[in-house]
Amino acid sequence: LGLLACLQFGDRGEIVARSPQLREIFEFPSRTRALDVVKQLQALRNDLAHAQDIVAHNFDLVVLLSENVDRVLRL
Repeated sequence: LGLLACLQFGDRGEIVARSPQLREIFEFPSRTRALDVVKQLQALRNDLAHAQDIVAHNFDLVVLLSENVDRVLRL
């Protein structure tokens, strides 16, 4: 088992946010923006994991985050 597999989602996001090379790969203009996106993704993950009604929240944000995750996974 590698170290990456042992890290929580937020920890992985923090690593990306602190690394200029990773921020460039994932197209984050700044550390702050990377951390904001990670927070939004964590909130979406929590809503999905705990069967919350995500439609009641900002559905446009859900679509935007999903598209961004899909883009990153294709890298």
